[in-house]
Formats: sequence, C-alpha cells, structure tokens
Amino acid sequence: MSIVGIDSSHNSGYTITFVTCYLHDKNNSPHNDEWTVGRLGELVSIGIPLYIFVSPDNADEIAFLQSATNIHIEVIDKSELWVYQQLGKLSYELPTHRNLEKDTADYLAISHSKVELVARVIEHNPWKTGHFAYVDFNITYLFWEKMKTYEYMHQFAKRTFFDKMLIFPGCSSPVPIDKVGGLTDAICWRFCGGFFAGDADSLKQWWKDYPVYFVEYLEIYKKLTWDVNFWAWTETVKRWEPKWYSANHNDSIVTGVSADFITKNMAKVSRRIKHNYPVIAQFRPMSASYLKTADGRQWLNTRYVNYWLYNNGCYGYPTSSHIIENKNMLCELDSEYKPIAETFTVVNEQIGIPKYSGDVFSHGLEDVRLYVSTDQRTKFIATNVNYSPNGKNNMVIGDYSLLENMITYVQVVLPPAESWCEKNWIPVFSRGEDLFIYKWSPLEIGRVNPATGSLEIIMSYSINAPYFNKVRGSTTFIDREDGLLGVVHFSEDHNPRHYYHILVLLEKETLRPLKYSDCFCFKSLGVEFCIGFTESSNINTNDNGESNENEYVFWISQMDRDPMTIFINKSEISLCFDF
Repeated sequence: MSIVGIDSSHNSGYTITFVTCYLHDKNNSPHNDEWTVGRLGELVSIGIPLYIFVSPDNADEIAFLQSATNIHIEVIDKSELWVYQQLGKLSYELPTHRNLEKDTADYLAISHSKVELVARVIEHNPWKTGHFAYVDFNITYLFWEKMKTYEYMHQFAKRTFFDKMLIFPGCSSPVPIDKVGGLTDAICWRFCGGFFAGDADSLKQWWKDYPVYFVEYLEIYKKLTWDVNFWAWTETVKRWEPKWYSANHNDSIVTGVSADFITKNMAKVSRRIKHNYPVIAQFRPMSASYLKTADGRQWLNTRYVNYWLYNNGCYGYPTSSHIIENKNMLCELDSEYKPIAETFTVVNEQIGIPKYSGDVFSHGLEDVRLYVSTDQRTKFIATNVNYSPNGKNNMVIGDYSLLENMITYVQVVLPPAESWCEKNWIPVFSRGEDLFIYKWSPLEIGRVNPATGSLEIIMSYSINAPYFNKVRGSTTFIDREDGLLGVVHFSEDHNPRHYYHILVLLEKETLRPLKYSDCFCFKSLGVEFCIGFTESSNINTNDNGESNENEYVFWISQMDRDPMTIFINKSEISLCFDF
C-alpha cells in the first residue's frame, strides 16, 4: 500500500471527506480508459477533499492527478479488501438478469467494498472531518447541470451537518418482506448506490454490521447480488434504518439531500424572549416586522391571524367561512427590544382602493414589512388578496404613519409577468432609489413604474448557490460597513413544512450578492417565519448580565403563532460562503 497526499494540517474548513475508488478491471470495462479517467478528473476538478483508492494496475493512469491539492491517493490491492477475501472462501452464483459485460464478479465485489473503503478513510482522516461521503468516481456523467451541481458539492464539503446522520438517495419504496427473494436476480433501485454520506460513528457501525449481514445473505441465497439490492434486503430484513431521500440517477443523487441535514439549530446558542401581546378575540399574533427610525425610536408591526395551523398543513378556522382574516398591531420597543405595553395599538388600515368583486380566501394585509423610503417616509409592503385586481396574491405598498397608527395611500404593484401568487418582495435601496427584490435565482431587482403600477426589473445577477432556486425574501436589509445584510428563507415539504434561514450580504451600490451563511433554524425544524431582523447597536446588559452588543436580533413566529424575539451571537452565524 502506498499513499500520496497533501499536508493534512491544511483543512481549508472542510467538514466532510469524499471517498471514491478506481479499482475496476480495465480489460472488462464497458468504457475506455480515456473516458473513465476523464470522469475521475472531473470529480477532482470540483475541489472537494477527495480520497481516491486505486488499484496497482490503474495507478499510472491517474498519476497526473497527484498535483491536485485537494486529493489523497492510496494504492491498494483488491486482495486486501474483506469482501474479496470472503468471496474466495464461499461458493456463489451471479444474478440471472444482469449486464454480462458490466456486472461481473469483480464489479459486484468492488461495489460491496464501498463501506469498507470509507471505514479505512475514517481511520486515516487526513482532513480531520467528522463526516464522510462515498461517491462513484464516474458520477459526473450523470449530471445534467454540471456547473450548478459542482458548486453544490463544493459548498457541501464545508457545510455544518447533523452530528448523527446516515443518508442514502434512492428511487423506489422499500421492498416488502415477501419480495426480498427477488433481490438476488434483478436490479432494484431502492437505493441509487453512487453516493451516500454520514457521520464517522454511524458509518463505522454500518461497517461493523455489514460483514455479518453479507455472509448471512450469501449463505441463504448463494448469490452475489448488487450492493443496492443487498442494502434493500438489509433495510427490510434487518430493519436497517438509514435516512432515505428521493433521487434519481442524475444531479439529484447529490443535490436531493434534504436541507435538514445541513441546518444548524440555534436553540442552544440563542436567547429567546416571549412577550405578552394584547388579546384580540379569535386572533393570534405571529410574525413581526422591525423598524428603527432616524430619531432612534424602534417599532414593531405584528401580524394577527384568525386560523390555527396544524402539522399536516391544514388550517382550522373559528367560523365556517374558512377565510383568513388579518389584523396588524403596532407597538414601540424599548432599548432592550421589549414592547412598551402602553403603546400597543391596532393599525387603522385606510386602504382606499376597490375590493375584488369575487370570493377570496384572505382579507387584509399579510406579512407587512416596514421600511423608510429614500424620501424619508415610513412605508410598508405587504401581500393582499381582497384588494387585488385578480383575486390572487399581489403586493401592495403604501404609507405607514407610526404616530397615527394608520396605513394610507395604498396601491397595488403588479409583478413583471402575470403569476398566480406574489409574496415576499423585499425593499432595498440603491443610488437614491426605492427598489424591490423580486426573486433570488437569478437575483432580480426592480423599480415600480408610476405610469403602469408594475414592477420593472432593472438589475439581474446569476446565482448558482445551492438552494437559492427555492429561496424567498424574509426581512429587510440593514446597512453595515461591509454591505447590506438580511435574512432569506426556503422550505421543503415535510409534516409540517420545514423552513430554513440564511443570512445574505449584498454590495451597497450595485446590490450584487457577496456572501451567505449556512442554513439555520431558530428553535426546531418546522414552520418558522422571520420578517424582522436587526443587529444590536446597544451596549446594554440584559437581565442575565450578558452584553448584547455583538448579537443579531430576529423576530420570528412558529406554526404561524407563538411570536418571540431571538438573540444570537454574531459569531454563531458566519458569512462563510461566497456567491
């Protein structure tokens, strides 16, 4: 065995090590050497920390890769691997319905060696990571959107992962117990096979169990089946329980990983304060928008809703009409961001535009976001349905009088193109002009045409960062020395839906995206919504004697209720990724 590698002290912030192998028999390969080496070269070019096992027969072909600074190469004879040693002692046949050229005994034995190879790397661990992933050396040929997926994998190598996880992509449902006998002779794509990932302990435990189950399988069926079929058998018969996610033999094999596994939970590193909101019969307070005005006063607009959100996504209403009713409550905050009790007032909404003539599912202003315009007027943007010209979700803007607790001069702003639902536009400012972020991939920013009342896109930036194709706006942006900082979010279908939050930094003049953070949640994975955000500028001491000068402040709701203020030290959410 020989190893060629880099100085392991240069971790470069990696959190996961990728493992691959180039052990195939060249004489029985369906692809020529140039093709196979080309795919491995593509994998190396992504820049991920990659540990490569290569057979002595193939070592010379990949010697040119030794100059890459992100790889380790270990030359290993296949006879050293446990599976090969066991197969030499056992009698077995190959699957009946197989590709005779590709699915040889050697090919199948290599596939069953994946977990052992990962276990070997865990012991060596040159990049000192806590998580590891196996990836086929030729996986790049599956990708349809190569550059986007390469960027995803590059960022994946530096993500914050769950302490305990074992994740596998797959194409189909679990194999029923009465069907496991068929796994001997026909391929089953319950698992994709070309990628899996986990923490070191979970992967080591899998390798501890694997030989026991493997020998048992061969003794029962006398067949050397595919690795993915054996995994499916193990799942059903041995009740092995990896975290499975839906994917196919394309980019989704790696990009389909749920954000659950890369989301940092801030519950243990945050301070949370719940406040006593005034009671409005049949309504509940939820998300809140924060605003600090030029005179130093701080304000909070809190949305009240009349429904109860259940875990399955269904809504419970107090009446049979099944209509969402919205109200807004204004209050002033003290220097510690606590509501001043005597300032709570229901906002008087003088909309002043015609209502939609038909039936609608929502009344009132949703997700009001406060901002100060370039002409120093306090304004708002919100989602509305019952004043929309088409009875669908559209955006409205208008004046918001903090002293008179009143909304006036409301106008509908139509989207750049007709759509069925508009939400989460975010006001931003550049070169003395009021603008709105319309969407995030690509990042599109527009101005309101006063003649047409429509948003016209005037800036666009390409974004290939992972998950940003699903990102929506959350909060307004705060002005810092290094740029404009705000919160965005995206969600995935679970029961209930899971929301994930990201801090984003924009360049001040151009609004070009600069940096972003890891995904995080505030208290737990679920319906968490945040439309209020700032960073503490006060050098005060809280009730526990802690200074809050280095904290971010978030106003969130959970399950569209239970509003709270969250304080998190800035060091816990670093802007670790460049766009």
